[in-house]
Amino acid sequence: MSDEPFGGQEPDELDHRVVSALAGGGTPERIVAVLAGQPGVTALLRPGLVKTAPPLVELVVEQRAAQPGTRVEWAVHRVYDLAVHPDGRLELRGRHEP
Repeated sequence: MSDEPFGGQEPDELDHRVVSALAGGGTPERIVAVLAGQPGVTALLRPGLVKTAPPLVELVVEQRAAQPGTRVEWAVHRVYDLAVHPDGRLELRGRHEP
C-alpha cells in the first residue's frame, strides 16, 4: 500500500481499517456501515469542502479504546478524503486531523 494518502507517515491501525473497508468496495454509506460495525469505531460522511472532479466526500472516523488493565481511555479522530468516481469506485486521496 502506498503511504502517499497518509502524508508520508506510516499507516496505523485505524488507517488499515479504512483501507480494508475501501478494498471491500461499495458505496460510501456501506464503508461507513462496515467501519461503524467494528468495536469502538464510529464513522460518518459529510460533503467535501472543495468542489473537484471527481467529487470528494469526507469520511470522519473515531476509534476509542481503553488501555488494558487501566481506566485510561484514548481516542483517534481522523478525516479521510475520498474521491467518488463516476463508476462508483472510491479512492482514498488524503487523511487529516479534524
